[in-house]
Amino acid sequence: MIKLVVFDFFATLFDPHAQALFPDAIPLVEWVKTNNLMAAIFTNSSGWALFFTDEQLQLFDDTLEVDAKGSAELEIILAKLKVEPKETVVIGDSLNREIAAGKALGTRTIWVGGKTSNDPLHPVASNLSVTRSILEQWLKKE
Repeated sequence: MIKLVVFDFFATLFDPHAQALFPDAIPLVEWVKTNNLMAAIFTNSSGWALFFTDEQLQLFDDTLEVDAKGSAELEIILAKLKVEPKETVVIGDSLNREIAAGKALGTRTIWVGGKTSNDPLHPVASNLSVTRSILEQWLKKE
């Protein structure tokens, strides 16, 4: 059963070319919350909070800004929110950072913008709309 969705910020929720949140970012986080799931941000981007309104920041149950993203740092979020890795989905654009951290802990992951994957617990999504579709499918199966 999924209880927590952990989002990377830079190039996952935030478009570095437009210097703004992706249009689907807040609707996706709101959808996560309306499905009674917790949401967290896991980032190594300083100043990330400036791109959210105070109301939007309230959507997140936890945020963790770290120098380097690894499984030990991700585990801090899970421990604080009292969630097991098998109850967690990590969404990010970096295979070597947040996706690797999630896989190392045993979470499901969604690699946004990544290459193809045949692993049903670690699919690839071309954008946040596809990410939502994957989450919807997982929730229907529970």
